[in-house]
Amino acid sequence: MQVGAISKLFVDLIYAGLERLPNPGEEIYSIGFDIQLGGGAALLPIVLSRLNVASKLGTFLADDLPSKMARELLNNLNFTNFTNLYANHDICPVAVTTAISMHGDRSFISFANPIDQKYLSNQDVYQFFSGCRVCFALPEYPEAMRRLSQEGTLIVYDTGWSDDLNLDAIKPILEYVDIFTPNDKEALKLTGATDINVAVAILAKYVKYPVVTIGNSGSISYQNDEIIHVAMPCEFQAVDTTGAGDNFMAGLVYGFYHGWDLVKCMRMGNVVGGYSTTQFGCYKAAISEKIALNYLKIYDL
Repeated sequence: MQVGAISKLFVDLIYAGLERLPNPGEEIYSIGFDIQLGGGAALLPIVLSRLNVASKLGTFLADDLPSKMARELLNNLNFTNFTNLYANHDICPVAVTTAISMHGDRSFISFANPIDQKYLSNQDVYQFFSGCRVCFALPEYPEAMRRLSQEGTLIVYDTGWSDDLNLDAIKPILEYVDIFTPNDKEALKLTGATDINVAVAILAKYVKYPVVTIGNSGSISYQNDEIIHVAMPCEFQAVDTTGAGDNFMAGLVYGFYHGWDLVKCMRMGNVVGGYSTTQFGCYKAAISEKIALNYLKIYDL
């Protein structure tokens, strides 16, 4: 059984080591630069394949330069189990992002044409995910998510930040979600809470496993009327946090895929997410299953 995700691809132009953003009319130089594949839901099958979990990606590619770059970047990551779901070639379906890394955090400027999972039919989505052990939720297709949930597919979801993020808007999809992985800022925005413990308790009313990342403090969840806090196994020497939340989700899903208990799943999420910050971009740290399991042993010391 596989883990599946449908997502457009991002080509990230990463500028690292900036002390500040340029003012209008100024030009400044970064210390480092790279072109990499971006994160989001597409990261889930790519990283899980490194962890020896059978995974597949449905995505959107054409013949334009960003699409060619995305194909090359997938090839560089040795990820081949992807299906092009875009039948037309008239509009570039790949998004391009400038990622600016400063003082351990990052900001993004992106451009994307409206070619994504909304391009698909409900049956397309269901057929792609049918038979998967885990899939990434697509809010635009609640009927497909309902059918998959009834068939026993575990459904994972992460909203991502937006200025109008609110719980009412995502309640329809949360009905079918098993694992929800917002970060602390997103959880507070969604619930209107000012305390993260209160926020995760509210989210537990809507999903079985709300798991909130809290930066270098690890992650928290809420089970049996109690807050569960899982700290990081060690202090990772972070150079860039781009994609850390997506990598955390991959580690968490690894645990659920193997039938682990919640705490052990959160530990694996912390390991994969934390390790990803030791190199620039979402994938450069290149964690393997062996590396991840060795870090996991630190929890038992």
